[in-house]
Amino acid sequence: MRIRNLILPVAASAALLAGCATQTPSSQPTTPAPAYNGVQDLDADAIWQAAADALADAQSFHLKGSAKTDAGQSVEIDAVYAGDLAEGSYTLSGLELEFIIAEDGGYVRAAENFWREMLPADQADLLIPLLGNRYLKLPSSTASELILEPETFFPEAKGLNKGDITEYQGQPAIVLTDDAGGKIYIALVGEPYPLALTSSEGNLEFLDVDAAVTIEAPPADQVFDATAFTG
Repeated sequence: MRIRNLILPVAASAALLAGCATQTPSSQPTTPAPAYNGVQDLDADAIWQAAADALADAQSFHLKGSAKTDAGQSVEIDAVYAGDLAEGSYTLSGLELEFIIAEDGGYVRAAENFWREMLPADQADLLIPLLGNRYLKLPSSTASELILEPETFFPEAKGLNKGDITEYQGQPAIVLTDDAGGKIYIALVGEPYPLALTSSEGNLEFLDVDAAVTIEAPPADQVFDATAFTG
């Protein structure tokens, strides 16, 4: 469960209000603590699978955080994924790439320094003046590589240990750990969605899981279709 291996190709925080029972009458009704969903009683592998299934069944999730590649480069992610659709940004060693994966294809937008770093000089010199601040439309094969599927985060469980019941950003959670020091926090109230992945390599949060989202292509006047530059 190493974070590095979970996030790459390239919370909503909830306060728990527990009612305090007293022996004196009160004009205000108490609020009972929400019941746990039961995954705390499972073993580590079963908890892992429950979280994997819950995320796969969700219609969307917002992933935000940072980690490192095997080459030691820093990667920041702030994106919403909804099946085959996505919208957000990846930032690799300070170079940001905005992207939209809509029904009709993929679109990316970046500053000049990104293109100069990623493209041969002659292609960058030709593309940058034509592109301006518009999105570059991608071929479908390239666009699909920007999607992080739920199963990306749940490879086969190996060497997981069940930790204590705790809280993550105020939300009751159960912790799973691995031998490399990675932790995954899984919700104990409602669906057992993953809340966060943490390790010495970075931290990722799962926010607004199963929220209704709308992802659309950018307006045509903000798009430059140049598939010759992208393969």
